[in-house]
Amino acid sequence: MLCNELMALGTDMDDYKVLLCFKEHYKAWRSFLCEYSDCSPKEAKKSLIRLVHLATPTRQIPFLWALAYELKKAVAIVLDQDKFRYLQDMFHLKRHPDATRLHFALASIEDSILQDLADSLTSIPDVHINSYMFDGAVVRAP
Repeated sequence: MLCNELMALGTDMDDYKVLLCFKEHYKAWRSFLCEYSDCSPKEAKKSLIRLVHLATPTRQIPFLWALAYELKKAVAIVLDQDKFRYLQDMFHLKRHPDATRLHFALASIEDSILQDLADSLTSIPDVHINSYMFDGAVVRAP
C-alpha cells in the first residue's frame, strides 16, 4: 500500500527501485537473507519487518541499508500529505513514531478503499454486507 500511495501521488518510482523490488519479490528477499545470513526463515522475516517499521538493519548488508533508506524517504513523502498532518503531533513517545504514523495512515487508506467497495456493493440489489472489518468484509450475494 505504501508503494501504491507513492504512485498515486505521482512520485518518480525510479527513486524507489529497491523498495519496488522488495514489494514484488519479498519471498525471494527472505530466502536470500536466510541463506546469506545463515538464519531461520522466521528470523529473516523479522529482520525485514523491522525495516518496514523503520528500524535500522541488524545486518551489514548493502541492499538492506538501501531498502531502509528508501522506506524512510517513502514514509516521509506519504506522511507529508495534508490528509495525514493530524498525525504529526502524535506518537512522540514511540521508538519509531513515524512507523506508527505510517500504520495509521495506511489503515486510513485501507478503510477508504473498503468503504468505496462497500458503497459499490450495497448499490447492487440483494447484496448485503454481513460483517465489516477494518481490512475486509463478509458479503452475501444471491
